[in-house]
Amino acid sequence: MSEINVTTNGLLLHATEFLIAAETLLNKAADIQYNMQYPIFYLFGHSIELSLKAFLFSSGMTANELKKIGHDISKLFVEAQTRNIQSLVEFNCIDIGVIQLLNIDYSSKKFEYRDSGGTYYLPNIAVTEEIARKLVIGLQIVCVKEG
Repeated sequence: MSEINVTTNGLLLHATEFLIAAETLLNKAADIQYNMQYPIFYLFGHSIELSLKAFLFSSGMTANELKKIGHDISKLFVEAQTRNIQSLVEFNCIDIGVIQLLNIDYSSKKFEYRDSGGTYYLPNIAVTEEIARKLVIGLQIVCVKEG
């Protein structure tokens, strides 16, 4: 991330685009009756990751600090909680559990590189979508203002 010009607005814009892509694929998969759950979970997970990084960047974390955390959305979420993300986005116990469960396969890249014969731990897709959506919406006020 240090080689590119990272902004909070740019991160949140990307998060929004991944959310829209996930929702589009979710709706289309239902239309064609094809199971595309792994790509859909990847897109929702990436939206959540980028939203959390946008918040953390706006709260003073550097691109290098974010890079050290990597793609671990549980660690990103814990750091966001220490920086009071709850003042912008409300999370309940189910949301926290979904983030932790999604992170198992997301951070290990199993949504990108299929583990044929492996076990996946998939949270409720509707709750996952809702978390991604409320992050994108709730962080608009901070991230758009920051630039």
